[in-house]
Amino acid sequence: MKSYKIQLLQALCEGDRQQCEAFCNFVLGKLEDDSFLPHLVFSDEGTFHLNGKMNHHNVSIWGIEQPHEVVQHERDSPKFHVFCAVSQKKLEADLNDSPPHWKLEVQEFLNQRITEQWISCTGPNDSVIHYWPPRSPDLTECDYFLWGFIKGSICMPPLPTSVNELRHHITAAVEAVTQYMVTAV
Repeated sequence: MKSYKIQLLQALCEGDRQQCEAFCNFVLGKLEDDSFLPHLVFSDEGTFHLNGKMNHHNVSIWGIEQPHEVVQHERDSPKFHVFCAVSQKKLEADLNDSPPHWKLEVQEFLNQRITEQWISCTGPNDSVIHYWPPRSPDLTECDYFLWGFIKGSICMPPLPTSVNELRHHITAAVEAVTQYMVTAV
């Protein structure tokens, strides 16, 4: 007998596959234009808790034995929100405890400033170049590089003891991301 880890998956709805294929075909068509990738920007927000809490979906503990560690969860730990945007050229970060990028004010800003130049899973009134398919995984630099890098830099003892100290640690981690790292991702 062998032990298996349970994997939770989001159920797809009717029409999801077609929307995903349409999105993939859209991106493949855009890749033929050499100016598309240099202008492609992925954005996301991350939440960093003062107690070191992090998403567990991209964290693994490697060893020759099961560590049998228990991590106690502190509810309502003070936290700090960070908004980042990553392109082939640079990393931009808003370290002002920014609102999530799906808030109406942010969508209105994008609709007014970069009409039909952004991709999102937002509403029908948004001026996007294409809709992000519903129930699609986030496969962006932010999810599979940036957040792990920042968390690896700040979530090691001694942990910050105040939100201002947490912000300082996050700022230092963001500033440690080099041009080579952004390009290599």
